[in-house]
Amino acid sequence: MKSIIRYLKAYRFQSIFLRNLLAILVLVNLPILLLVLLYFSHFRMVTNEEISKANLDTLQRSSNIVDKVFHELESFTFMLSNDHSTKMFVFLEDEQLKKGSYISDIVQNIKLYCGTFEYVESIYVYSEDNHLIIVQDGLQSFTTFPDKSWLAAYQQMTDATFMIDTRLKNDYYPYYVSMVYPIKNSRKKEGAVVININVEKLAQLADVKQSGSELFLLGPDGRLFYASDVRKLDQGSVSFADQLQGIANMSSRIINTDTGPSYLSYVQSRQFNWNYVLLSPASVYSSLLSDYFLLEIAVMTLLIALAVSFVLTRLTYAPVSNLLNALEESGTELTYIDTKNRSEVAFIKGVISQMQDRNDTLENALEVRLKMLNETQLVMLQNQINPHFIYNTLDTINWIVLKKLGDNNEVSDMITSLAALLRTSLSRVSYLVSVEEETEHAKLYLSLITRRYRDRLQIYWEVDERIKSCKMLKLSLQPLIENALQHGLRTRRYRGMISIRILPDGEQTMLITVEDDGAGMENTAMRALSEELEQNVYIFDSEHIGIHNVHRRLRLLFGYEYGLTLEKPSKGFRIVMHCPIIR
Repeated sequence: MKSIIRYLKAYRFQSIFLRNLLAILVLVNLPILLLVLLYFSHFRMVTNEEISKANLDTLQRSSNIVDKVFHELESFTFMLSNDHSTKMFVFLEDEQLKKGSYISDIVQNIKLYCGTFEYVESIYVYSEDNHLIIVQDGLQSFTTFPDKSWLAAYQQMTDATFMIDTRLKNDYYPYYVSMVYPIKNSRKKEGAVVININVEKLAQLADVKQSGSELFLLGPDGRLFYASDVRKLDQGSVSFADQLQGIANMSSRIINTDTGPSYLSYVQSRQFNWNYVLLSPASVYSSLLSDYFLLEIAVMTLLIALAVSFVLTRLTYAPVSNLLNALEESGTELTYIDTKNRSEVAFIKGVISQMQDRNDTLENALEVRLKMLNETQLVMLQNQINPHFIYNTLDTINWIVLKKLGDNNEVSDMITSLAALLRTSLSRVSYLVSVEEETEHAKLYLSLITRRYRDRLQIYWEVDERIKSCKMLKLSLQPLIENALQHGLRTRRYRGMISIRILPDGEQTMLITVEDDGAGMENTAMRALSEELEQNVYIFDSEHIGIHNVHRRLRLLFGYEYGLTLEKPSKGFRIVMHCPIIR
């Protein structure tokens, strides 16, 4: 770190360290910053959608409750207005009424329904001609009856079946939603049944259970019929009525109100000519939409990105720093090259130090070293492609393991299995091997896998003895088993069963089936993969490269009548390999 600071002071903005740091900061932090901004935008959008959906669901539940209440009351008022006793009360004179039990029958019906529906505060049966009204307490003169604030709605009725009116009892308290149902003689209204619903009790039924949220019931002209906050009924309308223009049924949007942004959900009644509105202040969801929370994530992300950028810069600058130190130390004579820690820096350091006394032999020495380097690279490449190098290395590792852990140990067994597996995989003797040899190769692979997952994997083999000596495509079984593990059982943490069957299918064909009980494959993906196999399309970067590879080799070697087919059992996935019987 001290040398970096020293070089920064010396070279300032020409320093490679500073330039690399700025480049990495731009290349790393700028995409991260853009991703964070996109994430914030997407997070807000998704959160707003979820909040709007939740509010809309709440509004639909509340609207269903209120609709059900008014539907029940509409049915009751219809029945009461058409009741025989009610008709007689409206049409008969006073003396005739006293002779029958009409009034007592009506009072009994009123008491029954007031007791049944807790939100029904009172019921009036009004006779216009007689100027009489029946309430729960009995018959009264309408002239002295105190509660007449509903009469204006009744007088305005023409052909309407019923009217909804919001009012105050006796123009004072409590708040009522009154349903006025006319009692008609032919087409002329002779009186009315008035159902008075207590707004506060109705609010308890339709409570939205959300802090700060308000439920409104609005007429088609914007008139306010109902509000969770009964005090707003005095206003007769809502301030956001103009923002309901053009809004679709069962939809939500964000609007600006006097108290700030709010979520507005809108649902039209399915049975009545009014609309429901739920207004929820955005401040209620401030914890979900907190900019401070998102800012903390952004700051933490940027700090991590800065730290990563600095570490990457130091790592990339380390060779340059070593080279600079070597050049500074070249003032002292160096007569050897460090072959133990040989590297580009050590080589350059040796060449520079020896230039002081061997300038005349520099070109020859460089040619000798380049030749040695090329020969070394050739040997390394030769060993890299030589399978015996791998075998010998594994044998050395196995010998060390046996020496350290003893004869019987799991590590040595796995190394031995891996060596055998590589020997089969890398050998180039033939494209074909016997069924028995191919199954042994697959079992070697499975022995390595099952050692890791122990009893979580169950392997079932069924190989017909008659075809064990027959030839099949080399390295064709193991990729199919690997596909079952990686795509079928990996999502289940490699818990499950793999069934492998090699059976004859007639005299000339044998079927090799690999089936698992894992996650299976979606129908769309399975059809796409089957079409690729049928069209003989080879996709190099496919996630099912093993299936493509085996299928293509089968067709190249045996013809287009052979290959792989995909099947979907009731559970899991099945691959069937069609091969000729070669004895």
